Amino acid sequence: MKKLSIIVFLLISFCIVVFALTEEEIFVPEANMLLKYSLSNDLKEIENAIKVRTGINVDLSEVGWELSPSLSQSVKDLMKKHNANYAMTTYVDGYFRAVSITRRFGEQWFNFSFEDI
Repeated sequence: MKKLSIIVFLLISFCIVVFALTEEEIFVPEANMLLKYSLSNDLKEIENAIKVRTGINVDLSEVGWELSPSLSQSVKDLMKKHNANYAMTTYVDGYFRAVSITRRFGEQWFNFSFEDI
């Protein structure tokens, strides 16, 4: 009986996903770019990913999220695939590197972006 309890515990532990930070590259047709996304359910993990990629410390807890109904379907699909509430990417926009963070709340999508020199 004790072995069975241990096996059940291990199976349950294996099935529980501890989601920290996942990264994946996808082609975004609307931007005609291959972009690397960092995905997480923890906003602090996204802040850390921004620091690693740009060197910028940012606090996203009080930003002004804007509704983004025209968000790329490929980004939505990526976030759904990983069951992530937040996604972040960087890309070059003219002379600036832009940082874009997407937030998912149910089937509503929000965005916050800023430029890094």
